[in-house]
Amino acid sequence: MTRILSGYPDFIATDCFLNAGHRVLTFDAPNHGERIDKYGSHIEGFCNAYMDGVDPFKIFIEDGKAVIDHCIASGYARPGRIVIGGVSRFGYLAFRLMAEDRRISAAAGYAPVTDWNDIGFDKAKGKVDIDCLRLTNFVSQLAGRHIFISVGNHDGIVNTSSCMRFFLALMEANKRAGFDDSYVDFYTTEDPGHTCSGPWYTKSAEFLCKHVNFG
Repeated sequence: MTRILSGYPDFIATDCFLNAGHRVLTFDAPNHGERIDKYGSHIEGFCNAYMDGVDPFKIFIEDGKAVIDHCIASGYARPGRIVIGGVSRFGYLAFRLMAEDRRISAAAGYAPVTDWNDIGFDKAKGKVDIDCLRLTNFVSQLAGRHIFISVGNHDGIVNTSSCMRFFLALMEANKRAGFDDSYVDFYTTEDPGHTCSGPWYTKSAEFLCKHVNFG
């Protein structure tokens, strides 16, 4: 049973997975770590690439699928026993990958980006379509999936209101698909600004363990 983690979640969650006897894997997203290229690094790199017609989010999805393929072929993971989690921009990537790969059983986003209109893509506005990147556009693919979201109640970076809109859209998608409201755990926290404190990583780890162990 493997945890595939996009980005760098707090080690509290990672330790919970390892202590439960599971594997943990992380890999660099486009424009991060050893994959920084001519477009630059981090969110600026995402934006520059996207404006040039290179979609870093689709690249990440294909990378993630390849990683899962490899883990399954190597005997490190089984379909339906894989979870994913990420902080901020990596939370966005986690949900995008989950929407495209049914082998992922649960996902967690800690203060996740849900709308690139809120962060880092200002120079792209009016030049390329960034509205199509909103996570609300992918909720039908996430219906009936186990999802954990925590965000500070005054997060001005990823915009708490945008996270709440994503949550409400998820709930509506579940309702339309005939699922009840138990599939999504959504928490607004007292964490200041764009932060997520230890107890929420622990709670998310418990959530992910539950859904990887019982399918």
